[in-house]
Amino acid sequence: VAAAAAGPAAFVKNGANGLLVPVSDARALATAIRQVQTDPTLRQQIIAGGQQTYEAQFTRPAVTQQMIALYQQIIAGGR
Repeated sequence: VAAAAAGPAAFVKNGANGLLVPVSDARALATAIRQVQTDPTLRQQIIAGGQQTYEAQFTRPAVTQQMIALYQQIIAGGR
């Protein structure tokens, strides 16, 4: 559960790998936390989505592949 600010919203996809709530909305934050605590289906969906996001974007092989793609783009002249 995260605030829908630019940083978290870049990585958290609401309902897929987390829940986003409006910034500075304590009531929405509490509600979302309660929802994750009480809804096992949602909780498992978020866990699975988080694992998938982690493996696709943040593991060593994923980051290495992203860097290689960036360098290839730079070498190709930014096309």
